[in-house]
Amino acid sequence: MISSRDNCPWLSVIIPIYNKEKYLRECLDSITAQTFGDFEVILADDGSTDSSGEICKAYAGRDSRMHYFKKENGGVFQTKIFGAEKASGTYITFCDSDDFYADKNAFRVMHDELASGSYSVLQFGYFKKYNHLKRIIKAVNEPVIVDRDTFLSREYPKLLCSHWDSSRLTTGVCNKVYHRKLFENLPRSDESERVFWGDDQIINLHLLSKGESLRIIPKPLYCYRRFSGGTNDFSLHTMEDVDTIKKYQLYFLDSYSGDSKNQMKEVLFYELADWFFNYVQQALNHLDKKHLRSLIEDTLQLPRFKLAEEYYLTNKEESREAANLLRKADADSYIIKATEYHGKKSAKDILVSFLKKIYASV
Repeated sequence: MISSRDNCPWLSVIIPIYNKEKYLRECLDSITAQTFGDFEVILADDGSTDSSGEICKAYAGRDSRMHYFKKENGGVFQTKIFGAEKASGTYITFCDSDDFYADKNAFRVMHDELASGSYSVLQFGYFKKYNHLKRIIKAVNEPVIVDRDTFLSREYPKLLCSHWDSSRLTTGVCNKVYHRKLFENLPRSDESERVFWGDDQIINLHLLSKGESLRIIPKPLYCYRRFSGGTNDFSLHTMEDVDTIKKYQLYFLDSYSGDSKNQMKEVLFYELADWFFNYVQQALNHLDKKHLRSLIEDTLQLPRFKLAEEYYLTNKEESREAANLLRKADADSYIIKATEYHGKKSAKDILVSFLKKIYASV
């Protein structure tokens, strides 16, 4: 349950923070520079061990709209929900602590766009920044309004299976503003899982599960800093996060009644198979074969990987390598095929080819 305070602000900005002292000031300065002032900032510190906490306290001491909370480390998914529980705004948005707002009028644009109609969600464009290079990412060229029925049939499938080209919805939360009523759909922070990757998609699965009116605008209001946090490095826990994402996707897909449900399930399982095969190829650069074999065997025992194995066992053998490897569920076969594919045609290329066939039939 999100909180309620007297004289509630129009907007709550939730910033999950973990050891981001290098970028945090730029983030907070981009907020204090906003020309629209009816907001609060929830600084949710996930147990930082650097000077992030002191920076937050200093800003909160100078600006009464900033509220600092520190919690035990539990991962970004839990921290975002924790922040939402502290928020009191009519609308809520998220900002990563190593990103910043690209426009000093960003909050004013959010307010004016949402005031122009009865929308539950606003999605805006953003910049993707790498060093001194910036690229605009926008889902539309002109403003678009999506009603509830269209949202459920066209946009929400993007969350149920990650590759769904007909959707203009993005899986991120930082380029969106949500009405506070949607946060009743979230689990409690003290009951949430420890998730480090894919948390935005899981949050959106909850927030948007009942279908909402959506306004999409192209104007880039936010700047997403690429490669600043080290999360793109190889991790031994990536497939655990994939398993968690697929758990939530399957859960919400089970209650989905759209015509494309079967196609979505097919794409969902193939995404899992492909990501794993691609992951094994990456792992060849980081692990010896003994440790890689152990990692593969452990991954194959994860609940959604077992479900995918059963799914492929009940279907005819396919020409797609990733699906057949998951059906066989043998670590040595994965290593042999990954070594064969390594440096050649990527699993991503195979996935794109497969998805084009799927979309043609939808």
